Amino acid sequence: MKILLGCKAWTSGAQHGFRIYATGIRSLVPYLTFPSANGRWPALGDFYKEAAAAHHPQAYSRHVLISDGTRTIAATATLAQHGASVQGYITAATGTWLNDYVVNRLGADLECEYAPQRNQDFILIPKATESVPDRLEAVESAARRKVRTDLRRFGAPPDAAEVGLFFEREELTRLQAEFAKPAWEVRHRYPAIDSSVPLLRQNDISCDIDVISRAGKVSRCVEVKSISGAPGSPFILSRREWKSRLWCRNRNLPYSTVVYYHTHCQIIERRVIPETVNLKFEPFGYICYHPDLSTQ
Repeated sequence: MKILLGCKAWTSGAQHGFRIYATGIRSLVPYLTFPSANGRWPALGDFYKEAAAAHHPQAYSRHVLISDGTRTIAATATLAQHGASVQGYITAATGTWLNDYVVNRLGADLECEYAPQRNQDFILIPKATESVPDRLEAVESAARRKVRTDLRRFGAPPDAAEVGLFFEREELTRLQAEFAKPAWEVRHRYPAIDSSVPLLRQNDISCDIDVISRAGKVSRCVEVKSISGAPGSPFILSRREWKSRLWCRNRNLPYSTVVYYHTHCQIIERRVIPETVNLKFEPFGYICYHPDLSTQ
């Protein structure tokens, strides 16, 4: 969602950062249904009700990851009551690229993208002269154009599948460069579900891309996930994908889960999780976390 951040200085100019205005905080209430980072509130709405009643509640805070599309930095967003209104601020630590970014734009209001997530929210800020909405619209439009030829051939799926197919194609391009012909063949299964490789088909192995040697030996299975949000956000494996990953691990067959974290198809981070990593998951389903890389 779009939000306005102001580039400000406080503490007599000793500190710099972003101001989150009251209107932006109000618009975040329906979406920030996650606990405060300081443990004081179960959701933003609970804090906001107390602030609206002028009870001067303790602050609500969130861990955030800020990116300009090329660089990222972790910070904390703190929302507190100031007089009759609610304001938020994100301090840019001295000596960081974000501090320089804010200092060079003091007094400016920036239209940014704010994506709430369970453990760490994501904020995309503008590059030097480009607005975030214009950049995201251009990236997403280009992504959809890239896959629509395939979609027209096989029937148009929902938007989520369209975005998912884009990242499958992104990974396909990477693998084709890494495993070049004629020594290798990289097979994208779309629109089929089952593999054309007998070993994988007979054992009901689920993934998006198969890498096969010239001799017909399976070299790697690749499952692609696309998550709109901050790196470390959970992703879902189906029961079949989970069992396929275990089957490959028990047979020393590489099975990579490649997670693309993005906002409107602009890649924030690409993570490759091999089958040897023990994923954490919620007890009520296959909602998975990378135990070492997920934001705590």
